[in-house]
Amino acid sequence: MERLDVKFFGPLRDISLDIKEVNILIGPSSTGKSLLAKLFLLLKDYEQVKKFTTFQSAKHIFERYGMGDMLTTQTYIKYESDNHTLIVNKGAVRRIKKKSSLLKAYNSLIKNSDILSEIDSDDLEEYLNRTLFNSIKVLVTPMYRNIDQLPYKLYFELKTIVHLSGEILARAKYYAYTDLDEFVDSIHSYSHLEESDDELLAELYDDIERLIQYTISFSQKTVPQLKSVQNTLYIPAERILFSLISEKYFTLESSNASLPKALIDFGVIVENARKGNHIYKIDFMRLAYQFKDNKNTISHDESRFTLANAASGIQALVPLFMAIDFTNRVSSSNNNHFIVEEPELNLYPSQQKGLSEYLIKSCAHGNNGITITTHSPYVLTSINNLIQAHNAYVAFPAKELDIEDIVARECWLPYEKVSAYYINEGYAQNIMDSEMKAIGAVHIDEISEELGEEFNKLTDIIYG
Repeated sequence: MERLDVKFFGPLRDISLDIKEVNILIGPSSTGKSLLAKLFLLLKDYEQVKKFTTFQSAKHIFERYGMGDMLTTQTYIKYESDNHTLIVNKGAVRRIKKKSSLLKAYNSLIKNSDILSEIDSDDLEEYLNRTLFNSIKVLVTPMYRNIDQLPYKLYFELKTIVHLSGEILARAKYYAYTDLDEFVDSIHSYSHLEESDDELLAELYDDIERLIQYTISFSQKTVPQLKSVQNTLYIPAERILFSLISEKYFTLESSNASLPKALIDFGVIVENARKGNHIYKIDFMRLAYQFKDNKNTISHDESRFTLANAASGIQALVPLFMAIDFTNRVSSSNNNHFIVEEPELNLYPSQQKGLSEYLIKSCAHGNNGITITTHSPYVLTSINNLIQAHNAYVAFPAKELDIEDIVARECWLPYEKVSAYYINEGYAQNIMDSEMKAIGAVHIDEISEELGEEFNKLTDIIYG
């Protein structure tokens, strides 16, 4: 889990947040929700954070994200992840990497692979080089860049893989560089078993398969540990503009510093998502979108029209949907964190419910995560219902099918994976209700109660 502490950063006076798989930021306008979301975006970009060598270098990167003016010598930022702790304080920057022996173990595994690739044997090249270590490299390379952030407990699992690979390497070298009789004798002396040559080779290949399975299992366990270096996509409130801007604008302007990096990156994603005539089906709206023949076309029931002529809610929804769907389709690990500003823009309450369910289904399961800034009680209530569905299943698993009739299983959301904060006047209030295992209802209902009280007072005046 990640944690962020911020003081004296723009309107943010004193903020402390736990960052989980699903994060909800609510509160009045101009209180810093979007600023926090952009700070998430930057701090989760491990490659950018590594460039924070001085306060000035950090300020330059903050400027690229449209936050340069917010960062002053009075600012305090502390961001903790599995990989490192970053501290910006009184005009100084310090980044503390967390020590781990995983990288040494990983390098040992790759060294074994490199040595094995030099062994000159047709059989070994067929059965070992291609099958074994090439598979291992494919499986573990995605974590190489960030391996030093993994929890120490995984070190022992990786050491088991390294040990087994070393044994296989030694046996393969015997097989390649000695007479078969000597190889058989060496294995016999090791195992104290009388086996035929074929049985020995079969045992070696069994070990190869076992090593591959170990590596697959290990890799699957490591991916969820890499939350702090996820591919992070920011979906801005200004996304309605992306429905109207020409196809190639952001690709051509991607080096133009006049726009914040987050907007340029989102524009590039939308442009790439348009390619290939892919049809995006937005089922909860009964919509389909396709970019074909240089036209943005919307199909709704029996109607067809251009995106530019669609309702503003559709214009805001389509770029959001395209970006999420495209990113998940092209990402092999689905290790993405989506930051969505005001998903409810211009949508009717029932449509907000459908979108909330889509966001949780697509962005909050597997290795994905999501941060949402919102003003909408309908979004909060919808997400609360998804938490409650999971609560109901945990309490009454025998009623699983009844729960599924109410809320689709893929939308169920464990309470432990959610954080929710009310941002106001520079401070953050945790609004998760640990007793009810839900988002606190007071902030969902407070404006409705206020409106209800006003209505009752006016009614009293009318009817005495």
